[in-house]
Amino acid sequence: HSGRNTTMNDHHVAMPEFDREEAQNRVDGCKFDDDVASFMKEQELMHFGSHDLDQKGARTQPALEPNTALLLTRPIVVGLIGETSRVAKLKIDSVQVAVALFDSVMSRGNIVLEDVPSIAASITKIVLKSSRSLTFCFRHAQLASFQEASSALGRLLHSQGFVASPIPKERLNLDEGRVLKELSWRTDVPSVDLWMEAITERFCAAAKASLAWQAFFLHLRYKGCEMMSHMLMHKSFFEFSIHSIAAGLAVLGFKAAGMIPDVLQPRTLAWLTPAAAHQPPVDAGVSSVWELLEIACAASQEELQADAKDLEHILGELLN
Repeated sequence: HSGRNTTMNDHHVAMPEFDREEAQNRVDGCKFDDDVASFMKEQELMHFGSHDLDQKGARTQPALEPNTALLLTRPIVVGLIGETSRVAKLKIDSVQVAVALFDSVMSRGNIVLEDVPSIAASITKIVLKSSRSLTFCFRHAQLASFQEASSALGRLLHSQGFVASPIPKERLNLDEGRVLKELSWRTDVPSVDLWMEAITERFCAAAKASLAWQAFFLHLRYKGCEMMSHMLMHKSFFEFSIHSIAAGLAVLGFKAAGMIPDVLQPRTLAWLTPAAAHQPPVDAGVSSVWELLEIACAASQEELQADAKDLEHILGELLN
């Protein structure tokens, strides 16, 4: 423990002198090394396009845009995906993946309103298959749940005037093959929680952090899941970058904990400030915190500041 000064009152310790090269070498040996982080970014890029920084340091919108069918029906569909996922006992990060894949499919120009019920049900079933065994799906009669969800969505679209006549039953047959073809068989999309897991492991490896850090990052991951449960309904995946949301959450978490000096909006500060049991265990200089976050999030400080700014704006909308 040489180089550390432990304080018994607050259990905080001073971080040793930071060596970025050594920190990066430690990250290279962890589960979420740079190759994995790059692959996760590429998965998102394939579905939703790029959210680059403009000359003013703000995130740009990708060239891909959702079609009219998505814009009209998305709140209804997301609610139904959430309910079907609840019945199927999918976790919130799997629900995020299902909604992300729905947004991705609906960016294709050849999708019409009558396709929406079958697509929504098929995508949820695909995600269920990837998270559970096929035996589980059929042993628990999940197929009937997806068929009913698809039929219910078709009736709802007709009752609210989105389609002129009831959608034929044969059109509501689960059409997984077509969905997979639309997605080019790319059904992996990293969730915000998966990115938070990656950021946690990369940060702890870079900082040689103790297990005490896990409580702080667990707090951030919980907040991320809570936030996404609201965001899914109100914002499509074309309006934000999944990686940027996670990176922005990490930066705002450090600001709320006083590790990076900044003034947050009162609602954001109140929502994000960790309880005493979840306070970060390290007092570090600002420079090393930013360097650790750059390594952990696989992003530059400029990008991280833009991510935090964008996320605080989104939180301002959600928390009001």
